[in-house]
Amino acid sequence: MRKANKRGAPAVTTLFCYPVNLEHQLRKHILSGESGLSQTVVNHFFYEMMQLARGDYHLLKSWLIQACLVLYHKSWQVGAPLPVILDGLNLALTSVTEETADGKEAADKEEAVEQWRIVLIRTVNSLAQAVNVQIDDERLASKIKKYIQANFHRDLTIQEVAEAVRVDSNRIRQVLMTELGLGFNEYLLKVKLGEAKKMLAGTEFSVAEIARLTGFHDTGYFIRLFKRWEGITPGHYARDKRLKETAIILEHGGRESNQTEGKERIQRERDAWIYILGGDVRIAGSLCTNLLYEVYDEFQDITWLKIYSLKLLAVFARKGVQIGIPAAGYLNDMAGIHRQMLGLQTCVQVYDFMREAVAHLQQLVSQHYHEDAFRVIEAVKKYVQHNYSYPLQLGDLARLVNFSPYHLARLFNRMTGQTLYNYITYTRIEAAKRLICTTDYSIEEIAERVGYQDSSHFMSVFKKKVGQPPRKYAEALRDKERQFDCIPVFEL
Repeated sequence: MRKANKRGAPAVTTLFCYPVNLEHQLRKHILSGESGLSQTVVNHFFYEMMQLARGDYHLLKSWLIQACLVLYHKSWQVGAPLPVILDGLNLALTSVTEETADGKEAADKEEAVEQWRIVLIRTVNSLAQAVNVQIDDERLASKIKKYIQANFHRDLTIQEVAEAVRVDSNRIRQVLMTELGLGFNEYLLKVKLGEAKKMLAGTEFSVAEIARLTGFHDTGYFIRLFKRWEGITPGHYARDKRLKETAIILEHGGRESNQTEGKERIQRERDAWIYILGGDVRIAGSLCTNLLYEVYDEFQDITWLKIYSLKLLAVFARKGVQIGIPAAGYLNDMAGIHRQMLGLQTCVQVYDFMREAVAHLQQLVSQHYHEDAFRVIEAVKKYVQHNYSYPLQLGDLARLVNFSPYHLARLFNRMTGQTLYNYITYTRIEAAKRLICTTDYSIEEIAERVGYQDSSHFMSVFKKKVGQPPRKYAEALRDKERQFDCIPVFEL
């Protein structure tokens, strides 16, 4: 089904009435480390799924598998050890698939469903205990870093991060300095430049676009800062690194020589999804294969490799559903996919299975964007036209239509022939010209009304786009009006 956005944005696809809001409540309890999770919330979530499945036990089982995969994935993101996650996932999925309700009598089905409910309760309680029994400096630093890494493109403040992780801002300064030896602004800058380096090496975005994507409003400042930290300009860095790193990934089948820690795998999962969105299925598949190699090398257990593969597939397909891609077939047939995965005997078969799944997801992405790209771009343009007087950030517009910032920027450029930043500027300048023609507002008032807090910056942009400063443009309009007033009117 689809939910309408209050601001006129395109509808957001939800997972066939799947109780996402209740799942979010469960995740909130788990990520807070509350082992005494309310029994009512768990039961409400499970019975809501039962009502929506309407007797389809295969669908109910698929949703339960999906819920377990997502809850374990989120728990790993906030610091639960990977061995605990993989072992718990294996037990949970085994418990669900052993109790098969299909084809049984009504009494047997009710017994199987009750077993599934117990599995869900056991999963939630064990995760709540594993995630965060006690907040220490190391775990708090991990939470702070993950929040900054997920929101680096915004104008983050230390107060916002403090509210997100539920501690005082002074505690954040203390923890970052103790654990990382960096202040808040230094670490935020490090993350921004790290993401900029990834985009310089792996995308075709211009330096100006990358500056905006990483939260720098001034491209010149971004270039100077990058050169100060890296010793070379962003353009030189892109030329030196982009083709070299891509060639290494493809040459080695996605397996890098240096093994990274488990906490870095989550970021590479996000990178793989970005490549799926960007249409580069080879690099996406290589990154996924690299992740599978590392998990198997670390644990030497093909069962855990299969479970990790299922988690990856569920996360990618779920992200696709969240942004409107019809990938729900994966999520609503997780039970069938789980059976296929269990039938695989070798690591090579698992790798091939994942590559085929990634290729299919990328095909769904391409089909979706071909069909819905115009609708999305029109929604963004309409939103800009109605809200140009407010601050407009790429990340906020991307969240409006449930796209990644990277793909929205690329899609807008491909569909309109101009960057989103240029379109916002064009809209604001046209509005300013209308105000100059129809009102007596001062230049400073007009600048503020069209979204520029700095009137000097507004005048500079106006002159660049129109060819003359706002005051001369206004004077030229008044001269034309006076010439028109001087034309004699002949009466008949």
